[in-house]
Amino acid sequence: MKSPSLWVPVAVWAAIILVVSSLPGVEVDYFSFDWGDKLAHLGEYTVLGILLARMFWVYRGRAASAAAGSLPLGIGLAAVDELHQIPIQNRYCEWGDFLFDGAGVVLGLAVYGLSRKARK
Repeated sequence: MKSPSLWVPVAVWAAIILVVSSLPGVEVDYFSFDWGDKLAHLGEYTVLGILLARMFWVYRGRAASAAAGSLPLGIGLAAVDELHQIPIQNRYCEWGDFLFDGAGVVLGLAVYGLSRKARK
């Protein structure tokens, strides 16, 4: 079995995402300009993408395999994250948030891949 140091950060970060988005009526204003919310979504899912890419790259040993594991898991979590907000007061399921979440997963995968390439 591979080290828990690979999957525990993924699980913790995913839990943080879901807990924060479960809080009713919490407005998280990271930025004071339009699209600030979208940048926050992009950032949190970029971190998730990096953690997923790291985990799958070590488990599977190849870039294509890392992408094949990271993308569906990350985008699936983004869908669950948006859908579970429907019954929560002052929370909304938004396509734009989902798109920026997915873009963050892709960006995280790219950042991790480029960092591995730069280390060689």
